[in-house]
Amino acid sequence: MTICIVGICDSVNGTAKTAIAVADRMVTAGDTEFEQAAFSKITSLTANCVALSAGSALVPTELFNAARSKFSGCRPLHF
Repeated sequence: MTICIVGICDSVNGTAKTAIAVADRMVTAGDTEFEQAAFSKITSLTANCVALSAGSALVPTELFNAARSKFSGCRPLHF
């Protein structure tokens, strides 16, 4: 089972927000589960945007690459 958690935090002075993303690195092959370091379930799409995935780490690669190319000219948002 994949665990993906995201939280949004206010800064100390309340003027900036920060998102924290956490995901496991477990891979399941048949009846065997193991943690690996080669792939991450957190992928950076832009300087201030990440995507989290569950299941096979390689399946969303094409989708994430397409999204990254669509966002390449976007300006970062500031809240």
